[in-house]
Amino acid sequence: MLLTKTVTVMETTQALFPSLRLFPSCCILLCMTLSIGCGGSGSVAISKSSEPLGTPITTNIGWQVQYYRSEGSLVTPIDGTNITANFTVDGRLSGSSGCNNYFASYDKTNQSIHIEKIALTKMACSDKTGIMMQEATYLENLTSAVATAIADNSLILKNASGETLIVFILAPGVGKAKCSNFGWGLACTQNHNGLARQYILYIPNSYDGSKAVPLLFNFHGYSSNAENHHRGRADFRGLSEEENFILVVPQGSLFEGVTHWNVGANKTRQSAADDVGFTDVLIETITSEYRIDSTRIYSTGMSNGGYMSYHLACLLSEKIAAIASVTGSMTPKTFDSCSPTHPTPILQIHGTTDNTVPYEGANWTVPIDKVLEYWSASSGCDSHPSTKPLLDQNSDGLVSKVISYSNCRGQVKIQLYKMQGMGHQWPEIERGSDISAVQVIWSFLSEYSLNGLIEPMSSNFKS
Repeated sequence: MLLTKTVTVMETTQALFPSLRLFPSCCILLCMTLSIGCGGSGSVAISKSSEPLGTPITTNIGWQVQYYRSEGSLVTPIDGTNITANFTVDGRLSGSSGCNNYFASYDKTNQSIHIEKIALTKMACSDKTGIMMQEATYLENLTSAVATAIADNSLILKNASGETLIVFILAPGVGKAKCSNFGWGLACTQNHNGLARQYILYIPNSYDGSKAVPLLFNFHGYSSNAENHHRGRADFRGLSEEENFILVVPQGSLFEGVTHWNVGANKTRQSAADDVGFTDVLIETITSEYRIDSTRIYSTGMSNGGYMSYHLACLLSEKIAAIASVTGSMTPKTFDSCSPTHPTPILQIHGTTDNTVPYEGANWTVPIDKVLEYWSASSGCDSHPSTKPLLDQNSDGLVSKVISYSNCRGQVKIQLYKMQGMGHQWPEIERGSDISAVQVIWSFLSEYSLNGLIEPMSSNFKS
């Protein structure tokens, strides 16, 4: 056996430093100054391995940390945390450091690790000192690793002196999500393709399991995260309580240190993230744990999250009843590969002065009018839409329009809120816009199922 049993019990430092908010390097310095361990329940002694240094890393599978070095001892991760790593064949490394996601590269020839960027997604532990210290120590170990060894189906990273820094074991496959309480919801982790993927789940108090309820996905934009998007822009919690639907806010994975949804956009064209598969797994997981109406699964999102919603309407059409995009569109990749299996209700909210995702399109994004024309033709709608003005709620003198394609198969509707003078933003009346996107989106989506328009008596939405 390579490893021997715990010899010293280590205490975490949460009780000692409840208000610490420091960057990883500061956390490491504090641990060293106070001579305390930053790990979990214990430390271990490790015997010398007879394996040579520089053993090739097994790529494209998921690893999770069994032990890591902290103050001269190998310790286990803090209970309830999951530190993961996935080495790809092209020399990239990504995973979860127990709280935040990280992105790095490694030298395939010399088996050395080079940290490039750390993405601080801050899902649920920015106020937990012990976990932040653990994260800092783990990342410091990664930067010190220069060689590897394989023993007993474990991947071992070592420093230049031959000391063991991290011991990885194979991560479990896709299974039941792990969730913990997180302020306003549940912070959950789901293993997918060897990576620990994160999402926030909101279960309304109105849910009692007596009947099946809708499920709404809410996707953040490029470089954003689940927490900031939902609480800072697109807060559906109030409607979730009133209308009794479950809300899921997924967290994008990292590409070159930036959170994203893989929809074939220029910036992330080389991404290998399987976000359609991740969404499908979340649907399976959530529907296995809660009573979900499988005909009423919806998607919405802003910017890159809007693109992701279109991507799902095209490539996961058999499960997505309707979508709403705010400031998003379709990439040429999504447009060319789109194959919806049913008439799909589409809502687009877009500003005429959006310089990030231009209304008129570009070589990397399909023009909004062309997007709406595609979906209206796909659903067999009238070729000429109707147009009506929106009430000028903010009294800015600009009149926005609602453009609707009607008489579609399944009585669905393709609708565009063309917001005059609006840039790249999520509109809400309290923030000076003419509409509340949250209200407009749920009012639209909730009218439909996979079978088309829901009969008025069956609809949950209160007009």
